[in-house]
Amino acid sequence: MESDELRDRLLNPENYVMPSVSDNGTGISPDIRNMIFEPYFTTRKKGKETGPGLRLFTESLRSIKVI
Repeated sequence: MESDELRDRLLNPENYVMPSVSDNGTGISPDIRNMIFEPYFTTRKKGKETGPGLRLFTESLRSIKVI
């Protein structure tokens, strides 16, 4: 591969992702901080919506070598 082709491929914005996480909660209490990266951990009441959790998000990023 030519160096110009490699440079163009590496600098192409289509080759990158920008992951984003948002939260509108009140913060994480110290007594549960050690659990927040466990799969499907949530502080929501049973029967309420839940997301995949921070653990699955971070593992997804690790699997594609983002972090």
